[in-house]
Amino acid sequence: MKSESLIDSMSRTGQSATVQTLWDRLSACPQGTAPPDWYDESLAERLASLEQGSAKLVDWTDTQKRRR
Repeated sequence: MKSESLIDSMSRTGQSATVQTLWDRLSACPQGTAPPDWYDESLAERLASLEQGSAKLVDWTDTQKRRR
């Protein structure tokens, strides 16, 4: 079974638990988890947007409230 199919067959709770387990394993050995090449480009674009004023920061607590 492909991992995508396995993940799709899980409940939302199971998917969240799997993500947490995967993150715990990856973060236990950070030297082997360099970000992908596109990450630096994306980060630079976002920072430029903030500096140019075309984007703004939103408080995380406010974001969570709006999602509910």
